[in-house]
Amino acid sequence: MYFVSKDRLLGLKLLPKGYFQGATDLAVEVIYPNNTFEELHQKIVEYFENNCRLVWVINPDKK
Repeated sequence: MYFVSKDRLLGLKLLPKGYFQGATDLAVEVIYPNNTFEELHQKIVEYFENNCRLVWVINPDKK
């Protein structure tokens, strides 16, 4: 899941149709039982390397 702010969208020359293929403001990564720490860490690194501003990691087993 991800979120793209209105400010970021207004900075684009053309608004995307369908799936957004650009930097997001917020990415949400849900932890699943079969995820390893290394996989999760790599995803977070990739988000930030691609100019994502914030990443939330959600563990549905924790309240």
